[in-house]
Amino acid sequence: MRFLYKAIIYLSMLILFVSPAIAGEEITTENSSFIIEASLSIHETETRRSAVKVETNHGYGSGTYVLISRRRVVITAAHVVRNDSTVIIHGDQGESVSGDVIYLDVDNDFAIIKLPKLKTRKAVKFRPSSSEPNDIIGQNVFYSGYPSGHELLTIRGSVAGVERGCLLLQSYAWMGASGSGVFNNLGEFVGVLVAVDVGFFDGSAHIVESIVWIIPIRNIETRLIRRVIIQKIPL
Repeated sequence: MRFLYKAIIYLSMLILFVSPAIAGEEITTENSSFIIEASLSIHETETRRSAVKVETNHGYGSGTYVLISRRRVVITAAHVVRNDSTVIIHGDQGESVSGDVIYLDVDNDFAIIKLPKLKTRKAVKFRPSSSEPNDIIGQNVFYSGYPSGHELLTIRGSVAGVERGCLLLQSYAWMGASGSGVFNNLGEFVGVLVAVDVGFFDGSAHIVESIVWIIPIRNIETRLIRRVIIQKIPL
């Protein structure tokens, strides 16, 4: 996947200044989670509750708290954790725990983190999509993550194409969203969000945040990661 360095911008967040809300604007959070989830599908609600923030020595990204072989782990992108062996996983309501990177696939930009059980996040059962990438062009998908310094967002989109072994979504992403799990309307794990596109016009590079690159779960050896998880996380 190293070819992607020239074609896209990875979304592992370094230092990103985010402007505050309009002066004087007041946002009421009471019952806001109920209002949001009432508008989501069952699978969107489940996966939203499994989204976490992954903090490293160089910034942060996003991840998904999943249940694999009866073990709870976080799936994220390899470029989010980089060379860190230990990271901090943030749940909700200020909860944070230390996690250990137990699997790193740099070529496919995929990583797995072992961590204690979270109290404020609910692990979603890992059900990888078995569809071939070309068979899901036009399919609706969604992810939950932390782009652009925001609190948790759930974002919808659709598969627009397949290039260089990756899925291209017509959606939205920005720095901080890297590592988010992308799901289809059946609640199946489609892949991991890794980057936004970069277009070139009049000799200048322009970020195209509406074109999002995804590593398909079909690229990952799921039998291998299950074996690693079983070996490194005893029940």
